[in-house]
Amino acid sequence: MPFPIVPVADAVKSASAEDVKAFDPRAFTGQTNFGVAGRVILDARRAALASGDKERDRYEERLEATFAAFLDVIGDHPLNYYLPIHLQDFATVLGRVPTNRTKHPIFKDLSLNAMGEKNDALPEGERVRRLSQTTVKEHVTQIKLIWEKATAGVANVRDIRSFNVTMPAAATVAIEREGLPAASLNKWLADMVNPRVMRKPHKAWLPLVGYLTGMRLSEIVYLQSSDIVMIEGNEVIDLRLPLIVDGKPVDRQLKTKTSVRVVAVHPLLRECGFLDFAKKQRGLGGFVFPHYHTAQDPADAAQKQMGNWMVALGIHETQRQVFHSLRHNAKAWFRIHVGDGLADKQCGHAATSVGARYGFKALEPEEIEKIMAIPAPRGVDFTPLLNWRQAQ
Repeated sequence: MPFPIVPVADAVKSASAEDVKAFDPRAFTGQTNFGVAGRVILDARRAALASGDKERDRYEERLEATFAAFLDVIGDHPLNYYLPIHLQDFATVLGRVPTNRTKHPIFKDLSLNAMGEKNDALPEGERVRRLSQTTVKEHVTQIKLIWEKATAGVANVRDIRSFNVTMPAAATVAIEREGLPAASLNKWLADMVNPRVMRKPHKAWLPLVGYLTGMRLSEIVYLQSSDIVMIEGNEVIDLRLPLIVDGKPVDRQLKTKTSVRVVAVHPLLRECGFLDFAKKQRGLGGFVFPHYHTAQDPADAAQKQMGNWMVALGIHETQRQVFHSLRHNAKAWFRIHVGDGLADKQCGHAATSVGARYGFKALEPEEIEKIMAIPAPRGVDFTPLLNWRQAQ
């Protein structure tokens, strides 16, 4: 249907009338406070991205926290007030802020700057560890993102994103996690069959599952017996399936899109007895590790228990040698035998190139069989578990 032809004079008259009536409050100027402009941007992002994606929601929450932190440190001023150097001021203050500050009553109701001063004034042995340089860098990047959108089209506003921020030396130096050495793994696996430990199977099996599958702890604690399925004759863990809670399907809490995957099950998991244990778990919603689901945050409860166990065994090193280290061990083991591509698909990591993203997202039966066929990790002794299984 053709559009109606409107005389030019009438069109101009109509547009002029609309200009008088309409003024979008989001038409920011240099005099608009950052607190107002940034709030509009964050609300618009949430509305556009509302999808029930928990990981996306967590990122939006992090943006909110960063925005609040910037206003706390630098203040809420008109957009034309801010200088590029303010990014450095922001980073410098964050470098002294204690981590997990909301969990420490002494920092309650204090500004971020005051928290840093309060923490620094404590005796050395009582000070709370400061935010890491990695965390400070993430906050700076997030403020740049909010600033870019809040000042788009605004005249006479400085581009603070151009400032090259120096990471504060006061911040905790980022610690690179790495896999556990074979000696630590052997000590841990041997303790699994300790009768005192095996009386708590929800605790005992976690290290073995983490090591042989490469799954995150948050993925393991939400496993249900129904997730163990057959694909063309091979037993696998299918994380594409929804959780079943009270008889109804519920979205599975996974970290990224690539976490939605099929996980190959190495024969050692059967030979050591885990699969038989897992498939028998039918109580409390069919969770394989139901004990943790009595806690408000099952993954956090498991993390703390694993940390305490590692400390007791003398194989824990803060931030560096932790339960997540098993994922590093697993990734290295898979990479050696089946290459980066299959190691990424098994562990739920994103492909590193466009070419690597071609093909099927989930492991194909032939790929599952390749992973199942790889030899046991060199130097790691599974004998205690194998003997325990035979004695059952």
